[in-house]
Amino acid sequence: MIKESYDFPSLWINGRFAGMKSILDSSEPARTAFEDSTFAFIRAWFSPEQSFEISTSGSTGAPKKIIVTRDQMIASASATAHALRLQKGNSCLICIDTKYIGGRMMLVRAFTTGLQIYAVDPSANPFEKLPPGQCVNFAAFVPYQVEHILASSNPSLLLRVEKAIIGGAPINQHTVDALGQFTTDFYATYGMTETISHVALQKLNGAAKQDFFETLPGITVALDERECITLDVPYLREKIITNDLAHLLSPTRFRWTGRFDNIINTGGIKVSPERIEAVVQKFLTSSGHSYRFFVHGVEDRLLGTRVVLVIEANILDEQFLKSLHSSLAAALPPYEIPKEALLVSKFSESGNGKINRLQTVKGFHATVSVK
Repeated sequence: MIKESYDFPSLWINGRFAGMKSILDSSEPARTAFEDSTFAFIRAWFSPEQSFEISTSGSTGAPKKIIVTRDQMIASASATAHALRLQKGNSCLICIDTKYIGGRMMLVRAFTTGLQIYAVDPSANPFEKLPPGQCVNFAAFVPYQVEHILASSNPSLLLRVEKAIIGGAPINQHTVDALGQFTTDFYATYGMTETISHVALQKLNGAAKQDFFETLPGITVALDERECITLDVPYLREKIITNDLAHLLSPTRFRWTGRFDNIINTGGIKVSPERIEAVVQKFLTSSGHSYRFFVHGVEDRLLGTRVVLVIEANILDEQFLKSLHSSLAAALPPYEIPKEALLVSKFSESGNGKINRLQTVKGFHATVSVK
């Protein structure tokens, strides 16, 4: 049943219980920026406010602010609760930024469904901040958090969650394969700030594993003339037109294939970065490397735009580059192969963990040939 109260006298946050009454009357001091945004949204939610301003992450363009209504957020939360069979009295872990839609909707799901809240500042491994042995029924992660935990000395920490959604960025195949060993139910999400969090889920492991996204109840998908996704969402006023390329399986099922605005026109040929990234990821996985990377287009005097690999590394040895080129040449036509790699010491990220590609490219410190 949908409601707008909280079934518990307090929530657990960063190692302590904070009373709801103290949060609402502002007598509970926020000790971190995450706590400040969390408490501020809680106060707004339990006020007469009927609309809320939310910022987009800015990972694919300039950040912007949009207005969503209370009823829209409740409808979105209800759809997720139904799809994942969340129950009153379940617990949830909130470990993504509550300044953005993903974190705020975790709070709304807790309030409307009756979930007990455990909250920690966003970090690479949120479990390090939870009490030892503490388990939760539901959590939301960004891919980087899952990848970090999988690569840690104790990946079994993921078993402390019964159901987890992973969103904010595409999940690489290596990570999906690694999740197959867990009994936790993992789901990739598809959505954006404009759709008030996710509108489709993809089961990543277990007997019901899917290789496609399936929309939440009542939501349908179609493709426009660019083969980009359009969405009819009952609780939104207008049809959503996206820049996400997809292969449509039915009005409720699709496979995401990339971003229209990521397409690189090099010498008059259109190249999909996501296709190249899949080959690079396969090489990195097979060679035991875990660099973060993406494929990008940069200005070129002759081609207009040339394809480059942007990789989070201080240095790459010559043998690595030769092996990478061999793998790329075996799988891709010549015009799709990045001829150079831009090295970046640390990728630029938005507040919710997404890689800011445009800002990252500006920070490269070296260029190396891929040959």
